[in-house]
Amino acid sequence: MRAVLVRKLFFSTLILLILFSVLAIGCSGGIEQVTGTSSDALDALLVPDTDLELYVYAKQERSTSIPAEIINLSHDIKVDSLAIWGLPSEEDLVFGAGLTFASSSDASEIYSAIVSEENSWKILRDNKIYIVRGSGTSAESLKSAILNNNFKYYTDRNVLETVSMLPNGGRTKMIAITVVKPSQQVLDFAEDYIGDEDFEQITGILKLLNPDVMIGGLYSPHQINVAKAVEAFENGVGVSTLDVGVLVLVKSTLPGFVVSPVAKGLLVDHGFTEVKFSEFSVYKWLWTAPDNSKISVLARVEDNRIFAAVSGQEAYAETLITSVYK
Repeated sequence: MRAVLVRKLFFSTLILLILFSVLAIGCSGGIEQVTGTSSDALDALLVPDTDLELYVYAKQERSTSIPAEIINLSHDIKVDSLAIWGLPSEEDLVFGAGLTFASSSDASEIYSAIVSEENSWKILRDNKIYIVRGSGTSAESLKSAILNNNFKYYTDRNVLETVSMLPNGGRTKMIAITVVKPSQQVLDFAEDYIGDEDFEQITGILKLLNPDVMIGGLYSPHQINVAKAVEAFENGVGVSTLDVGVLVLVKSTLPGFVVSPVAKGLLVDHGFTEVKFSEFSVYKWLWTAPDNSKISVLARVEDNRIFAAVSGQEAYAETLITSVYK
């Protein structure tokens, strides 16, 4: 039971940010506590020396306290950071995760609670736990990189240049970032969490936009309190009470004169309303979540890039969408 809960904790972050990234198409105190642009934070991070198609990294200014009831332990656990890596394999994606805890005792307790399953592998190293799920040469490559401590700085220049357009500082502190290269393996993975009808519509949109990379950032001006977030959902209050937002950037391989009219037309066709800001246009949509809370989605098209800000608080969505390029 504990292993299932721990896996849900690890991969819920990944699934949430991927789905936000895909659906959004139709630092001081932030990542690594690095001030400046988002790319300054990203290229300061170490990743396994392998080919990555998906990368998630989350870290707050202070350790994040995970309530005991979520992980079925007798006490809360403090996590310093979470990294998830996705690698292409012969048939599917291979996933790896690296968790850094506030103490080695917390790491040891969680490690003992994770029951090994078929095609899964784990290793404890001081206050860090590494996990690999999958098989084949990609899984072995990832295990080897971890065992040999073969990590490198993130150096994908295309991604770093794209990420630099996202804000990171002040009220727009980046808590987590997801980088997705929309390969067939990534799409196959996403399909498992999206209904067939929705997925068919999404793949149709992706074919029109032909994205090169999709990036999602999770933002909050304050430390995210996981216990408070869980309580809000249990009480049916929803995300509208949480001071958080997601900013998504989709970069196309096509030129801006092709992407811009197509993207704007898709937004209007999907119920977005154009709103004029002082120097640019924003496309606005209000989504009613399953808990009946209202979620603001604001989209902005710049050349061959589409930005989307999602938040339960419209003012914060506006803060995110207007902070692009600043």
